[in-house]
Amino acid sequence: METMEQTKQGLGVAIGDGRQTEFWNHKWLDGKILRDHVLCPISDAHSFNKVCDYWIQGSGWDWGQLSHTLPLEILQRIASFELVDEEVGDTHVWIASKTGRFTIKSAIHIL
Repeated sequence: METMEQTKQGLGVAIGDGRQTEFWNHKWLDGKILRDHVLCPISDAHSFNKVCDYWIQGSGWDWGQLSHTLPLEILQRIASFELVDEEVGDTHVWIASKTGRFTIKSAIHIL
């Protein structure tokens, strides 16, 4: 694996409205890719759904779609997140350090 590809492991996403972040494939929940934690296969139709696709405005998470797909501890972490109603984009963050800031030391640690 190239050095640049390896350091991408330190990238995550801070969720705003959830419109730019893939629910199953991006690191938005504690630096985890949720696809790696599923209890059953994800259909091709839902494979690239965005975080906002599982959020019902005014109601919260669509537990009917999620409750049989992920373990309880992951569902509990998801429950601690709320999406914003207005258009606030998702942003990339550095998850390889406790401060969320990129440092050479944290990048070297990944390598």
